[in-house]
Amino acid sequence: MVLNISKKHVRLSAFAFEEAKQSDMSSKHGCIIAKGKKILIKGNNSYRNYSKDKLLYNTCSSHAEIDALRKLYKIKPKWKNVTLYVVRRSGSNYIDSSPCKWCLNQLKYFNIKKIVYSISTNKLKYCKTANFVSYGFSTGHRHILDMKYK
Repeated sequence: MVLNISKKHVRLSAFAFEEAKQSDMSSKHGCIIAKGKKILIKGNNSYRNYSKDKLLYNTCSSHAEIDALRKLYKIKPKWKNVTLYVVRRSGSNYIDSSPCKWCLNQLKYFNIKKIVYSISTNKLKYCKTANFVSYGFSTGHRHILDMKYK
């Protein structure tokens, strides 16, 4: 079930869009986690591929969602009524940044109930995490799986 995008969602997604500039990767993803109108945490994707907290392991990179979740967890392990915003930046446009299966599992584990993410053609989607269906693994996860089974 897709929910309606509000002006608040557009405004907060713009902060995630700006955060994507901080990424050192060619595909620039930015993420924020907000409670109401207040931004709690910002994150972006990076080449980091390991963390002691085990949120990063057996991966090629840290996804923006995982970066933000790790930072949020350090403040407080469990939150209520927070929304995750994740976008991918290509120049001045939004492009697809729907969470992969791994990130979706982590969002559910951390009790993130709602997500706003960018899709092609400068649009955003807003839905409940429980209703979101991820269509696959990220490029990095697919590469790792390919290497395991060769």
